[in-house]
Amino acid sequence: VGSDPDIPVEGHQDGGIRVVCRSFGWYPEPEAQWRDLQGQVLPSASHNILQEATGLFQTEIAIVITEESNQKVSCSVRNPCLNQERVSTISIA
Repeated sequence: VGSDPDIPVEGHQDGGIRVVCRSFGWYPEPEAQWRDLQGQVLPSASHNILQEATGLFQTEIAIVITEESNQKVSCSVRNPCLNQERVSTISIA
């Protein structure tokens, strides 16, 4: 299982705040998604997966949080084979 997701705020984009979820050290390739407080999947602005020289994967998934959207979101990264998951939450005031 990889690292706990890190969620830095990257700044303004498209009338909202862009936040990125990054997690490292996964094998096999992980599944990552944003969810609202009710657990509903939210569309991401971008999603990148890279395989490191060690053979492990890192994932980066971004979302733009607007005034109208949910301002508290969770990033979930999971290993689909072991059904293990790491989750971090961010709240934008």
